[in-house]
Amino acid sequence: MHTKKYFFRFSLIFICTIVLVAISEEYVFPLIISYFTFMFMILILIKKDFINLQTEKHDLKKQLAKKSTELSDLLTQLTKTEQKLIQTEKIAILGKEMAGITHEINTPLGVISSSISNIRVFLEQLPVLFDMSCNKSDLIILLKRSSQSLLSSKEERKLRRNLVKQLVNVDDPEFVANHLVNMGIYGDIEDILPILQSPDKSKIIEIAYKISTLQSGVTNISIAIDKVIKIATAVNVYGNNSNKKIAVNIIDGIENTLLLYRNKTKLGINIIRDYSELPDVICYPDKLCQVWANLIHNALQAMDYKGELQIEARLQDSNICVNISDNGIGIPTDIQAKIFEPYFTTKSTGNGLGLDIVKHIIDKHDGMITVVSKPGQTLFSVSIPI
Repeated sequence: MHTKKYFFRFSLIFICTIVLVAISEEYVFPLIISYFTFMFMILILIKKDFINLQTEKHDLKKQLAKKSTELSDLLTQLTKTEQKLIQTEKIAILGKEMAGITHEINTPLGVISSSISNIRVFLEQLPVLFDMSCNKSDLIILLKRSSQSLLSSKEERKLRRNLVKQLVNVDDPEFVANHLVNMGIYGDIEDILPILQSPDKSKIIEIAYKISTLQSGVTNISIAIDKVIKIATAVNVYGNNSNKKIAVNIIDGIENTLLLYRNKTKLGINIIRDYSELPDVICYPDKLCQVWANLIHNALQAMDYKGELQIEARLQDSNICVNISDNGIGIPTDIQAKIFEPYFTTKSTGNGLGLDIVKHIIDKHDGMITVVSKPGQTLFSVSIPI
């Protein structure tokens, strides 16, 4: 702008000079001196303007750098706040389910405690058992026939009655039938009838029963410990707050999440699984577990914890697609477009952040989530690129 102004002035002076020269030649030399004087002054002004422009440019760069730093700090703060918000929502869901999770842990712990008590009793009776003389081969045969099976009281009574009918030529058939069922021996017992008819059958059955009880206790402890480990692993994966992507199987994450809700699904919910063989996917596993937890939690609430929950996982092109559907009340058509908006909720106790966080997590994985709902059926579809 300043350069144009100086150029305009210079042009005007130059034109005036030409006119004066044309009027009188005796003024040529003074005019030439005046011309160069004006040119020099213009150059000085241009230089000064250039210096001012450089100063303004430097100041502007400093201001831009300061603003950039402020924006970067603000973005970092927003990211931290967002992560805290996601973690808070995650812990809130975990807190709501903690009573059920505690119950699921207490059940196997009770089994472990009971089994240890039975083993302790067996160990206390061990010296007596060693003093009891019996046919060792017959004892081994009974132990090989024993099995670990979970039977209801009704099933046990029916098996005892059937065994009593086969033990017509055995003394005290009810005693024998009761111990055999407890050892998991029932059905065809033709091959062990000679043992059951021997004079020392009571000793053999008693020892076999106690050893079988020990085996059962050890098996129950192993199963219970495995269950506790699975629950602890599920809680750890869900509660973890890692910002590192790793390769995991999506189905494992879904099953871990279902384990957290087992106390609320084992009675009134029929879970239908339809899993295809899937490759591992690079993702944030704890974040995806939060997605499954939110969608499953909403589905259970929509069905009032009584209904059918369908979960499908399959490979489609280069994406892993997970469909979670329920047969609950459905989502009204007029609010379906709003459910992913922050703070939108139809629940009296909700904060409206669950599905907003779900959408954010899916976006973070460059994925997509859609919903189709009508009364009696709601389907959430999640697509994650491999």
